[in-house]
Amino acid sequence: MEAAVQDYHERGFTVVRGQFGGAALGAIATATAACFEAMNDAIARHGPAHIPLPPSYRFDPYSTALNPIALEDFGLASFAATLRACLTAAPDGLALLDAIGGFTHCTLTRATLRQQYAPHRAHPLHHPNRWHQEGAYGVTFPPQPDAPPHCTTPPTPMVTLWLPLTPCGIDAPSLELYPIPQTQLFHYHALSDRTLAAHFAPTPPELLPLEPGDGVLVHWGTLHRSGVRAGMRCDRFSLGLRWFNPTQIPKSLRGDRWLIRSNLWV
Repeated sequence: MEAAVQDYHERGFTVVRGQFGGAALGAIATATAACFEAMNDAIARHGPAHIPLPPSYRFDPYSTALNPIALEDFGLASFAATLRACLTAAPDGLALLDAIGGFTHCTLTRATLRQQYAPHRAHPLHHPNRWHQEGAYGVTFPPQPDAPPHCTTPPTPMVTLWLPLTPCGIDAPSLELYPIPQTQLFHYHALSDRTLAAHFAPTPPELLPLEPGDGVLVHWGTLHRSGVRAGMRCDRFSLGLRWFNPTQIPKSLRGDRWLIRSNLWV
């Protein structure tokens, strides 16, 4: 664990191999495949902007993402209980979340299931996630950077646990990150490929090869995006979970439904 903690602080993320597998993750992956099969059928019939879905799904046609509560309509008895079983089967992964910063509270309200298409398969509104930092979540930026390329606006401190539900990074899109930790937010005007490549030179971004059961812990400041390459032929499903230190939960999120490290629910 010490090596993973050091890796996280030195590189802004760490990869945990094979910690999150098992029947619970398999059940989430199976329901996810069924859910997105139905979503894609609906997109073909109605168009991506006009799918009749319950508001609780929080469907975003531009990222083809939704809240995993939707899985309860596709064969999963309870997403919360299944996720709890998945995480409690990975005690080292949970302990790592605690060790890197006391991240013991996971918001289920902001959990995200996503289908990232192979380039030739995407519907017209879909686009891969561009370069961003998780710490920008809920932040109001000034019109221009006040400390170029950064801004001094306080970030939203969190760590994201990113779980691939299908193999990715070779024939399917994965997660691509700059392995350099950040302590400030980049202004949105400074997030182009060219600007970031010049800023981080000579260090290139890393496209991660991952399998179901792996997990990536991403610091709030780490620049990352959907890693898509022209020759990729397969889609990818993933689950993103935002974790917080209980002393740093933003007011706007305090009404969310939470999974807490002690296995209590509120």
